[in-house]
Amino acid sequence: MKAIILRHLCAGFALMASFYLLLPGLAFASAIITQIPTPDRYPYRIFDGTEDDSYWIVTISGGLMLLERDASGYWTTTEYPIGYVSDAAGPDSRGWLHCSCYIPETGAMYLIFDCTQKVVHQSILLGSDYQLSGVCLSPDETSAFVLGMDWPRIGEIGGSYIESGAHPDSGILWRIDLNTLTVADQGITAALPSTIYYAETTSGPGKILVSTKAVVGYGGGMLLFTDIILPVLGLPRESQLAGPFCLTDYRLDFVDWSEDNNLVAICGCDHPWLEEDRYQSAIWLFDPDTSEVVDYIMVTTPAGGDLDVAHACISQSQPGTVYISTGNSSPWDLCVINKETGTLVEWLPTPEDFHAEFIHETPDGLLIVTGGESGMILIVDPDA
Repeated sequence: MKAIILRHLCAGFALMASFYLLLPGLAFASAIITQIPTPDRYPYRIFDGTEDDSYWIVTISGGLMLLERDASGYWTTTEYPIGYVSDAAGPDSRGWLHCSCYIPETGAMYLIFDCTQKVVHQSILLGSDYQLSGVCLSPDETSAFVLGMDWPRIGEIGGSYIESGAHPDSGILWRIDLNTLTVADQGITAALPSTIYYAETTSGPGKILVSTKAVVGYGGGMLLFTDIILPVLGLPRESQLAGPFCLTDYRLDFVDWSEDNNLVAICGCDHPWLEEDRYQSAIWLFDPDTSEVVDYIMVTTPAGGDLDVAHACISQSQPGTVYISTGNSSPWDLCVINKETGTLVEWLPTPEDFHAEFIHETPDGLLIVTGGESGMILIVDPDA
C-alpha cells in the first residue's frame, strides 16, 4: 500500500473583479488548508471511517482510498486498489463498505470491503459485460441494492442520452441478501441508471429511488427519469418522475433533507427554457410516503441568477447551512446556500481547473471535497 503524507498547504486564490461586480454582498471567507493530488484516480463519494478522523473515498480508477488525519493535523492517504469502483455504500454496523466494481478479466463485481481489517471480505460476480453504478443498503442492513446497465444491443459500454430512448428499460437492479451473501432478486430500471437511494416510509418496506440518464422530451427541452422502485419480490417499478436534467457528466444525487417530515432532496439543474417554477428549481423535495414531489427550491444568487446542484451536504455544525457543488468549473463550483430559501450565502474559492464533486463535513466543521476528473482532494475550512 502506498501512503502519502502531506503537510498543510495554505493557498489563496484571486478572483476576477467582474465576479465581485456580478455578485455584490457575498462573502468569500474560507481557506483551503490542504490540497491532496490524486492523479488519474478520480476521487468521488466520501464516507466516514470506522475510526476517528478517518474517511473512505471511492476513487473510480484506483479502488478505495483511506484519508486520515493525525494528532498533529497532517493528512495522509493510503490506496487499496480493489478494482474500478463505481460507487459504494456504508460502512454498515459491521464495518463493511459495499462496492460496485469492475475488475478486468473478471467482470462486474459486487464487493464487500472490511474497513476494519482493510481487506475484501466477499465478492459476487454479477456478469462479464455489465457496467455498474450506484449502491445502497436497506435500513436494517439485510439487503444491498446494486445498479447496472445492459448495453449489448448498442455494442458499446456507456451509451448516451439519445440511445437511452431506444432502450428505455435496459437498466438492471440486483438485490443482494446480506445474510446468505447471494443474489436474491433482480429487476429493471430506466436506461443509464446512475445513483440509488433507499428512502424509509412511515409504514411499509420503503421506496428505492433510482436516478437515470434516460431522457424524455418536454416543452422543447429534456427531462430525466427517476424510477421509484418497491423493495419487494421482483423489485417492481411503482412510478416514474420526469425531473431535473443534468447538463454535465455528474450524476444526479439524493440527500436526506428533513428528519422531521422524511423528505428526500433530488438534486439537478434548473431549466431556463421551461416556465414552470418546478423546472426553474435545482432541488426537488420528494415525499416517499406519497411518492410525490411536494416542494421545490430555487438556488439563486443575489444578482438573480440560478445555480445547479450536483451534490448537497447539509451542515451539522452550522444549522440551516447547505454546501453544494454546482457542476461548474472553478471558482464557481463550491458554495454555501441557505437551506430554507436556497439563496446563495457565499462562494468557497477552489483551485484553477478544479471541479468539486462530493462534499463531506468532518465533526469539527472542515469540508472534504473530491474533485473527480480534476484529480485532487481538498480540505477546506469554510469559516477561516
